Amino acid sequence: MTNPTGNFNDERLDRALATSSDARLQRFMEGMNALTQWRERNANALEVEARSNDWLKAHVALVDDASDRWGKGVQAQADSAITNREVWKELRPLWMKAFNNESAAGLADIYSQLNLPLSGFEQHWLPSVLGGKPQPWSTWRGTASRLGLTYVDGVDTADTPAAPPPATEDVGTVRQALDDKPPVRSLCLSAPYQNSSSSSSRDGVAVITNRGGVDTQSGSGFIDTMSFAPVLAGGGGSVAMTIGRSVAWPKGYEALTVSVAFTFNASMIALAVLGGATTSLELVVLVAFSDGRQELQTSFIGAATAPLLFGCKSDVPQTTRTLINPNLALDGTSGNAIILAGLRGYSAAVGIVGSSAARVQANFVVNSICTTVR
Repeated sequence: MTNPTGNFNDERLDRALATSSDARLQRFMEGMNALTQWRERNANALEVEARSNDWLKAHVALVDDASDRWGKGVQAQADSAITNREVWKELRPLWMKAFNNESAAGLADIYSQLNLPLSGFEQHWLPSVLGGKPQPWSTWRGTASRLGLTYVDGVDTADTPAAPPPATEDVGTVRQALDDKPPVRSLCLSAPYQNSSSSSSRDGVAVITNRGGVDTQSGSGFIDTMSFAPVLAGGGGSVAMTIGRSVAWPKGYEALTVSVAFTFNASMIALAVLGGATTSLELVVLVAFSDGRQELQTSFIGAATAPLLFGCKSDVPQTTRTLINPNLALDGTSGNAIILAGLRGYSAAVGIVGSSAARVQANFVVNSICTTVR
């Protein structure tokens, strides 16, 4: 097995990633719409309550102020007038005042008095952030306040935490088959990488900002997607960035196994003012074969949402994870493939009574891409 220097059909990689992202964003927005319809019924009840409840009226104004300042800060950052650190430094005092334990307790009491079934929204939210139903082999960890579930992360048990072999471009012969089949061959690749691909999608009417980039020399990249929805508006965006290299094999092989080791960190923020906001983040591995086939594998990292009139901020610390796609079929002829790996993020916000916003930022490094043909 070798590492060819040439690329093939580079444009189709972007198209494959974009097609998948568009379809995934559509499912994400469908889930958000179902969640928003549920929230809209409750938001109407809260809006009526706020007319006579001074505490709730003040809290709505406080959250609306936080949302407005955050939206302006993000726009200023997009215009390169301010850094993300400066945005958060200015917003932090207001955020801490609006979204503390006292606020959560006050809202929980009001939800209880109004008989708003907040804890039931997960059935809409989880499918929206995953693009489908949670898989039975997934392990879920949820973070909740008195308002209900606000953040969830999951590690697929198929993901292997063990580190892959040291990255090298040496061709390794593992064993010689007894029936004259060619020997099992393994190859580990690390930066610098040769290939990259990206996609950016958006849907709805909202202020949507998608950014991202990669450095092929270091094997690193970043994504940043933000959706800000004023009253009676809503929309979402997705951005994906991947990086990788090509591998080739001679005839006689029937299966390919791909193992990718990532290191990543992320920040997810969702803020709702009687509306809806949510974010989602996942690992992506795309295998594009020279015969036209494509195998896309994703692994959920986490998602954050804001329950009705609240905000959620979750930081994912630096994490290393290995994603394995075993036994991809080969037809016995010689061939090659481009293997791309990276991150994909989604943000969506819907303004019903007030404005809402969601943002996910993440950095990643593809430590190694290991392949074995049998």
